[in-house]
Amino acid sequence: MVTLKQAYKGAKKGVLAAILIFLLFIPIICLFQLNFPFNNSSNNGVHEYPSQPLKDPPTNNTLFCIHGYGLNAKMHYTSIYNDPYIQTYYNSVIAIDYYGLEPSTPWAYSLGKGFDLDTPIEEIALAVKDFLLDPNNSALFTENIDVIGYSLGGLVVRYMIIQYYETEIKAANFTFDDVVLIATPNHGTYHFDGINNLYMLIFTMLGVLFCLVLIFSGEKRKMLRLISLLICFVAAIFIGMVLGQLFITVQISEAQRQSKFHQSLDIGDETPYSVDDTPPHNDINWSTFRGDGDGGFFWERLLYFFAFRAEPTDGMINVDSVPLGDGAINYGPYPRNHDEMVRFNTSIAEDKAYFSDLYSVLTGELYPG
Repeated sequence: MVTLKQAYKGAKKGVLAAILIFLLFIPIICLFQLNFPFNNSSNNGVHEYPSQPLKDPPTNNTLFCIHGYGLNAKMHYTSIYNDPYIQTYYNSVIAIDYYGLEPSTPWAYSLGKGFDLDTPIEEIALAVKDFLLDPNNSALFTENIDVIGYSLGGLVVRYMIIQYYETEIKAANFTFDDVVLIATPNHGTYHFDGINNLYMLIFTMLGVLFCLVLIFSGEKRKMLRLISLLICFVAAIFIGMVLGQLFITVQISEAQRQSKFHQSLDIGDETPYSVDDTPPHNDINWSTFRGDGDGGFFWERLLYFFAFRAEPTDGMINVDSVPLGDGAINYGPYPRNHDEMVRFNTSIAEDKAYFSDLYSVLTGELYPG
């Protein structure tokens, strides 16, 4: 006859086995997502070409460069600034440093605001607009301006145009002719997804081990093993909190897909004032450039792996996030990683081919080099 104690033990093992099976289903679902990623097409929009030809570039023009996350103008725009044909074509090349108080190089200009990685993108866009419209900087700019935004800098540019172009920038007699976004996460990144899935897998494995200990361990070692697993749980939570404080900044949070920032940015026309809009609101030739090259960015690629995304990346940004719809021309992907999209040597054939496309978009001319 089965005693009450034996029945209790059997029921407990049955419940633990059910929990174990449930926990094992979580990584199976994750693997299913890896092979059949959810449809993100609603975020990307239709990638159309302009219905009108690109305008002829004006004869007097400024190139206005906004750098990307965590670094500066020197790191991201030296290749472009030092190109002799860029210097010949443009009346001025103005590169902004928005972090810190001092410019990173003599040819860059600091916003002087002391911004850091926790400064919202909206505040940076406002400061860039104020720098452009500051009467003390009037000698730096011609009326016609080409704008390059690299990586996070592209989000700064898009927000600035959406919020201030018609009401303040155009009102001050400035016109943006070409807006080029290079390796910009226009529809967000997946780093948070990778972090969340990685933690889900870690806690799933710890939960499975916890159940296995309860089911199969002898009474002598069960308590020690349970305590060890609980310590692992606490350590995982603590490490996650520390890493979150170190690496999850306000700007990274805003750059994630479906963040409040992206939701506000992607409402309506992705490319306002584009050449195929109704006159007189059709100033801007919008273009994007994206890469899918290998090399570098080990941790970022690891997070994308755990985000269970199937599409390629440039190491930092997934390629499907970069293109814009509503009239933008989207170039690439080029066999270049995230850094290589703004670092090149035109004496190398591959680099020259890439930069020639970029130069032609900005100037409307073939690269002379």
